[in-house]
Amino acid sequence: MTSDTSASDPIIAGGKWRARSVSVLLLAGLLMSGVTAPAAVPPFVAGVETLPERTNSFAGRVLITELSCTACHGAGASLVPRRGPDLSQVGARVRPEHLHRFIADPAGTKPGTTMPALLEHLPAPDRDQAARALAAYLSSIATNPPVIEPVLVEAVSRGRKLYHSVGCVACHSPEKELAGSVPLGPLAEKYSHASLTSFLRDPLAVRPAGRMPDLKLDPHEAADIAAYLLREQNAPAPTTAPQPDLAARGRELFATHRCGSCHTVDGLLAKPSSTPLDALRADRAEEGCLSGRHGDWPVYPLSADQRTAIHSALRERQGPSDIGEEIRLTLARFNCVACHDRDGHGGVPEVRDEYFTTRDPNLGEQGRLPPALTGVGARLQPAWLRKALVQGARSRPYSDTRMPAFGDGEVTRLLEWLPAIDRLPAPPPVTFENENDFKRIGRELAGTDGLGCVVCHTYKDQLTGAMGALDLTLMAQRVTRDWFHHYLAEPQRFSPSTLMPAFWPGGESAKPDVLGGDRDRQIEALWRYLSDGYSTDAPKGVHREPLRLVASGDEAVMLRRSYPGIGKRGIGVGYPSGINLVFSAEQLCLAMLWPGEFADPAGVWTSQGHGTARPLGRARIEFAHAPELAQLERIETPWPAAEGRPQDLHFEGYRLDRLRRPTFRYQVGKTTVEDAFVDQMNSDGVALSRTITFRSADAGDLLVFRVATATAIEPVAANRFKVGPLEIVIAGDTVVTQIKAGDLYELRVPVQSVNGKAVLALEYRWPLSTP
Repeated sequence: MTSDTSASDPIIAGGKWRARSVSVLLLAGLLMSGVTAPAAVPPFVAGVETLPERTNSFAGRVLITELSCTACHGAGASLVPRRGPDLSQVGARVRPEHLHRFIADPAGTKPGTTMPALLEHLPAPDRDQAARALAAYLSSIATNPPVIEPVLVEAVSRGRKLYHSVGCVACHSPEKELAGSVPLGPLAEKYSHASLTSFLRDPLAVRPAGRMPDLKLDPHEAADIAAYLLREQNAPAPTTAPQPDLAARGRELFATHRCGSCHTVDGLLAKPSSTPLDALRADRAEEGCLSGRHGDWPVYPLSADQRTAIHSALRERQGPSDIGEEIRLTLARFNCVACHDRDGHGGVPEVRDEYFTTRDPNLGEQGRLPPALTGVGARLQPAWLRKALVQGARSRPYSDTRMPAFGDGEVTRLLEWLPAIDRLPAPPPVTFENENDFKRIGRELAGTDGLGCVVCHTYKDQLTGAMGALDLTLMAQRVTRDWFHHYLAEPQRFSPSTLMPAFWPGGESAKPDVLGGDRDRQIEALWRYLSDGYSTDAPKGVHREPLRLVASGDEAVMLRRSYPGIGKRGIGVGYPSGINLVFSAEQLCLAMLWPGEFADPAGVWTSQGHGTARPLGRARIEFAHAPELAQLERIETPWPAAEGRPQDLHFEGYRLDRLRRPTFRYQVGKTTVEDAFVDQMNSDGVALSRTITFRSADAGDLLVFRVATATAIEPVAANRFKVGPLEIVIAGDTVVTQIKAGDLYELRVPVQSVNGKAVLALEYRWPLSTP
């Protein structure tokens, strides 16, 4: 019985015990006869932890599969063992020292693991030598052992954000420890950065059972999350090559201990050879896996509740479950209930709610929380349901949490069961004379002169209104015709918290002049129109002209609101000269510059006031959304990683001059800062002048201003630099230092105070040809 649940589950030799000639090793040792279990953390099975009742036969059946009992004790199709990771190349992923430790003491090395201790019956010296031999064998059959390399601070910061947003913390603990989380174990001693990155990129290649699903991370995302998970890793001693004789002994032990019952090596997997599950006796407790005793069998540090649950499952000797029960079991085994509710069970718990976020707050809870699975078999087309489960197909790009891919394994049984049990009555038949006319009416209903579907839904991934709900061109690919009819007729019946309005309350149409106000014909017209998918002609309202907020006369205009990539504390300023900026009151930095038109406020003005403003300029320059000022020991000291709102930085507002141009005021430690931006035209083009005044009575550490970060910074003249299309000029004889920081370059300026005051003047310039 092996672990296969998380990004750090042990991927080492586990498996099954040696056959004994005298007696059957009982999995049924459940009636404890005064035997005390080892003082270790019980195996953590996520699908059981979320159950309201953890000691009944249902919980026991989940445990039997997730602890891989039926890998040795064969059972029917409803109790398919989870199996452990493929060990063919484990030596290329995992360091041999960790393999050795973990095989010798699984629960001690990774508390909560589902990997049993196979060597507990051996004296300590023999156990250590056997574990060392097994580790040597597994290392010897792999190529390219993992090499530890340092990770970048910037990558750790990016990885932290990804880890806490894309879905990892649905199962695993966030940085602030949460009970009820799948354990990660000692990742820093287990993986190299390269090997963990490779695993996160394609976990199903190593763990096809699907309990660690694939979040479809791109190479950079996987590398950043790996850097975060290995952030405390120190350079270890060099690894020595395994000794051939020790590896040969390990190969023998791998076969003797039947590790191949759970783990494949080069595609080979042993068949069950112990007593079948339905032949086990539940009235003996003196020996066997669940006895709590150490013997020549796998030892699991099970809790009393876990033993009771498995006991209940074995005593009931159930035949095949009904479909509803099988669905519940599968959702529990794959921990789908960590994100999704079905029939009142599961869903995001309150303690993890903050980690489920959205890029479109206008969509409310539906924009950030995974959808309920109640009735999903009637809702989704079979092909889309397969794409979602097997490939992790996404239809909600506004949700930061991703639907993972579980692979083409046991989870695919849901493809048959869900449609079989989730049925809706067929809608009334609809007749029509000309299908093209019918589709045209559907198109009119979808537009802004009809029911206004495009106001809330995207069309071909294009945002046309204040929010970006599910794309209209994917609708007929995703959902069934029957569900479409029922849902549009009564949206609140299917989703009480939906933002979808009821267009046919009491059966009465909001458009009585269309198709005689017949609800079923109007819905069918919409369905026929949407059935053409990406080939549909755009409904009216798709090509909306943007609202334009512009500076008036000589005065600047300001819009305090959320901006893309900056967040809710953005302060946008549009100047009459056509220069625009966004200042972040969160990170106290210049976050964005662009020439041209200022902003489209439709996302704010046409919603409930919490939407996102859209900059209208095409040549936007985005600066690092991180504090521009930091107190450092030396000018070359690595820049502090931005993690949330900095504690020593405080925004204190702004004042406007007579032309409504702002001077921002904020505090950095004990230094008061006034930051003024003024637009101007000169012979070289348009420029934005920035004057920063510092006042402090405390010298303290060196205060440094980071002017810019970029992949390339080109010196043009003294204190004049080209950064993309922009030229930045630092006035006077200020000392400017260019720093290499990972893959980026930085411009830094020390703040040199005289009598507690310093002034730094900069210009941001565009050429006259800039649009």
